[in-house]
Amino acid sequence: MKKIRIGVLGPSDIAKRRMIPALNKSKYCEYAGVAAALPEERSDGSGQTDPARKEELNAAYKRGLEKADELKRAFDGEIYEGFMSMLNTDDIDAVYIALPPYLHAKWAKEALKRGKHVLL
Repeated sequence: MKKIRIGVLGPSDIAKRRMIPALNKSKYCEYAGVAAALPEERSDGSGQTDPARKEELNAAYKRGLEKADELKRAFDGEIYEGFMSMLNTDDIDAVYIALPPYLHAKWAKEALKRGKHVLL
């Protein structure tokens, strides 16, 4: 039986403490990796980012990659640089959206448009 490969959008603490360990215990699912949001995936989409905000977004991206690296060391799996990078791969069957609730609709919609199953 083929396991469902699940990727995690966002290297959150809840994913580390709860979701990934649960996936690894499942005989039906497999943890595939984690995606850290690119700076432009965190922006408001206007393209008009002031220098201070741009610096803040870049720092958040760097922190996200550091957290993703922690998850890789603890659980293996891939690190995807950007949510869209994960959503556009054929290696992922489903995504767990480990983001604040206000981002659930946006990223669930993007995942569903690409034929991914979604866990919120």
